[in-house]
Amino acid sequence: MEGRVGAAQAEDPARAVRRKHLEEEIGEAKKRKTTYTAVTVFCMILAIVALIPPIIEFADYGMLVSGSTPALLVGAIIMIVLTMICAYLSEQEKKRIRELEIERARLE
Repeated sequence: MEGRVGAAQAEDPARAVRRKHLEEEIGEAKKRKTTYTAVTVFCMILAIVALIPPIIEFADYGMLVSGSTPALLVGAIIMIVLTMICAYLSEQEKKRIRELEIERARLE
């Protein structure tokens, strides 16, 4: 009987250390998710801003006449791709946070 009590007491520090590490991982994952979300929004805004001049130009003249228009279109496409990548990474971090919180709940 005493051996079991000693084993249970020996597990508590290990659980506390694991719980502390989980808390740190959750905090870091939340920071990454926030960063990915902010970059997603920023890239989307840049894509919209880059698309406005070509749209206005096409509406006014019926074709793209400016020399900078192709560069703006390429920039907008790149920003849209970056937006999709950052949105995906944000969702992955969201899943990771959920998994870590489930694991933390199991330890408690």
